[in-house]
Amino acid sequence: MAPTMKRTTLCLVLIACLLFVTIPKMDVAKAEASMIVVPDDYDSIQEAINVANDGDTVFVKAGTYNGSVTIDKSLSLIGEDKETTTIIGDWSLNGTTVLVEHDSVSVTNLTLKSVIGSDLIGRGIHLLHVRYCHVSNCNFILDGVAVWLYDSSENTIEDNSIDYYGSGINPLYYGSRTNPVYYGAGIKLQNSHYNSITQNNITEYDYGFGVLLSTSIGNNLTKNSISNCYYGIRVYESSNNTIASNKIRVTRNLFLADGNGMRSNFGIRLHSASGNTITSNSILDTSNGIQLTLSSYFNTIENNTITNSTYSGIGLGDDASHNRILANKVSETKHGLEIMSSSNNTLKDNDISDNVYNLWVNGSELEHFIQNFDASNTLDDKPVYYWVNKHDLSVPSDAGYVALVNCTNVTIAGVEISNNYDGLLLVYTTNSTITKTVITGNYFGVKLYQSTLNNIFENDLKHNYWGVWLYQSTDNNITCNNIAENSKHGLRLSNSSSNIITENNIAENSKYGLVFSNSSNNKITTNNIINNGVGAGFVGSSNNVVYHNNFVNNKKHVEVTKNAVGYIPIPDGMHIFDNNYPSGGNYWDNYNGTDTNHDGIGDTSYLVSDYRNNTDDYPLIEPVEIETIPEFSSGLILIFVLAASLAIVLSKKAWSSLF
Repeated sequence: MAPTMKRTTLCLVLIACLLFVTIPKMDVAKAEASMIVVPDDYDSIQEAINVANDGDTVFVKAGTYNGSVTIDKSLSLIGEDKETTTIIGDWSLNGTTVLVEHDSVSVTNLTLKSVIGSDLIGRGIHLLHVRYCHVSNCNFILDGVAVWLYDSSENTIEDNSIDYYGSGINPLYYGSRTNPVYYGAGIKLQNSHYNSITQNNITEYDYGFGVLLSTSIGNNLTKNSISNCYYGIRVYESSNNTIASNKIRVTRNLFLADGNGMRSNFGIRLHSASGNTITSNSILDTSNGIQLTLSSYFNTIENNTITNSTYSGIGLGDDASHNRILANKVSETKHGLEIMSSSNNTLKDNDISDNVYNLWVNGSELEHFIQNFDASNTLDDKPVYYWVNKHDLSVPSDAGYVALVNCTNVTIAGVEISNNYDGLLLVYTTNSTITKTVITGNYFGVKLYQSTLNNIFENDLKHNYWGVWLYQSTDNNITCNNIAENSKHGLRLSNSSSNIITENNIAENSKYGLVFSNSSNNKITTNNIINNGVGAGFVGSSNNVVYHNNFVNNKKHVEVTKNAVGYIPIPDGMHIFDNNYPSGGNYWDNYNGTDTNHDGIGDTSYLVSDYRNNTDDYPLIEPVEIETIPEFSSGLILIFVLAASLAIVLSKKAWSSLF
């Protein structure tokens, strides 16, 4: 190519570039968003949506509109007035009134109803595989799921009123009323993430959920009011959600359609859910306030107020571990705080008060009792001393609860504890002492679990359900205690052996003064066993030694039976009820034998129990003098023991007058 032609071509290219950058840009005309009015422009809402473009608004005037609606483009559906603008769905969308299948849809100022009469369930609005949608200021009156988000994220559901009007059981996921699979819900999120659910009012879901989260992450549930539902909020296999500042009042229990009784309701329940934050909620009138269950880990339960739950305020169970329970206030429940078969939870600054039983920790293994409590937790304004792996210490006397877990040589002295499931709890603890305590109004006054070589002496244990319970515990001494007026048992040993029970006042216990279940080789001597339902009971036990006790005015002095599951290969039921001659056996106020040689021992045996023909071969004619009387701060115990001694004397005189 010639140089002149090259220069000409280059000049043309430069001129073209200059023209491109200097000619004013011409904007492409865009269609402006428009408003379509129903029924002015179109008779039906669906017709208006069909002709609308992205960004348009479908405005619906007051009236009642029949037929379900599908929104498959980005638009706003707005009612004139939510009280007077109503859409009643049909069954063309399987019970859904409004189906949203496009991002960035807004639905507001409407009442959405479902039709009753079909075996299908109703759904108010279903957000399906969408983002950035907004549902606000709507009324939902229906018998299934009001708002259902499925695989939908970053949406906002706010300021809606949701009211269930159906009756009976409401299936949720699938099924029918005649074959229910699940229950109804006000708002349900399934596989949906980072949504905001706020300031909604949800009521009357008698057999369903206020809000249900299933396999959903990072959602915020805030400032909602939920009442009269079976569950307030349920979080199932979901993580990193925040549930904050909600008001929940759940007064309904679920009566099962098969007639098998009633299920308790829940304010907030986490099921296999981890990393969630439950904070600043107010929960009233439930069966269970907040419950974490079935491997729910690393959740934070903080600054919630729970009142008037018929069962538990806060409950952790079935391996709900590594959670933080902080600064909650629980009152007027049956169990304020319970931790069952769970471990390594941290509890601080909780105020648990005015409950039937403020605190209950239970499990079957040592790890279930490993918890991180500190003394900032209070029960009826008294601190909790929950010690793990402590040694050579004394518990402060201001305790409101004491637990020793895997401890040695710890002394509990001078404390007064009431209104807990376990007043004093020793787990895998050895060589420790409980003395001069007053333990009243608990389910178990003192409980020893897998604990050995401990001393329990000079304590007042009364008005509990069970005074003392030893479970799989051996070689403990229970001495000089007042174990009285307990609602069921005074002292029970289960699978426990080689313990010594001596010089106690065991009186006025409703069922058993002492009861031994699968427990053998224990020594029971020099006790006042008075005015109990049964003085001493032995179930599936053998070779216990019982002598120098006073059995007075019990409805039945001794009951010996086989284990409930049948005979044990060893000769269960065989016990020793005397210490041979001349030491003798026990004093029985209904012994009617003679003492011809005046040696203080009856001439004939006393039949203790027909089962295994247990006999006291050397029954005492005179009551045993039990000189050791506990020294307590309260004089009531001394009075009670003196009264018991007087009863023995009077009983003796009454029997003497017969001969």
